[in-house]
Amino acid sequence: MAKFATVEELARATIESAQLSITVTGIFGTFLSIILTLASILGFKNFFDARRDRKTTEEKFSAATSLSDALVTAQAALTAGSLKIDCNQAIKDLESIEANYPTNRTLHIYLGRLYRRLENYDSAIFALRKFINNIECDPKARNNPESKIDIADANYNIACYHALKAKQEANGKNRDAEIKRLIEETILFLRVSIEGNLRNREGAWNDPDFDFPPARKRVIEEFGEPVEKD
Repeated sequence: MAKFATVEELARATIESAQLSITVTGIFGTFLSIILTLASILGFKNFFDARRDRKTTEEKFSAATSLSDALVTAQAALTAGSLKIDCNQAIKDLESIEANYPTNRTLHIYLGRLYRRLENYDSAIFALRKFINNIECDPKARNNPESKIDIADANYNIACYHALKAKQEANGKNRDAEIKRLIEETILFLRVSIEGNLRNREGAWNDPDFDFPPARKRVIEEFGEPVEKD
């Protein structure tokens, strides 16, 4: 046990010991405070991360629901007996979410068919050419093996819409040059389509979209007569 010569030394030592105790307690308190602060920050971070993840999941679910609803509406509008107003609403629904699904095959095929139902062939062609461009500009979509078929089938529908537009133009006067141009565009897109998907050649032989006589004649000239199966 330490000995003190005088009462003054004992008092001074007592004070110094108390000050040291206060200093140590202060350091420990500060350290504990830092730990509690960090824990609080991490807790809030996890809370906000969880909220963000939940929000992202909800947004994805909402987007998927919107796409599903829009496709159901489009399918209903394409059934026999539907009204033009139904097609217009379905087009509006699909185009409102199109930017979120730039390479979605079903959305764009339906969009083309809806415009075709309204005999707006230029818009039908534009929708599918935009779809093809979106795939070609997206490395992930472009490298997807299924995209080759998607592009081929989109080109097939574009060929159909050119043939139907040529038939539409036949009702006008002095439209021979325009009809000829549209028929050649039909063959061009059909050729590209068949190169990507050989099954589209057989489809073209039996497709009523090419029944307009000038179109049918060029299809036979270019791709031959239908082959009868045994």
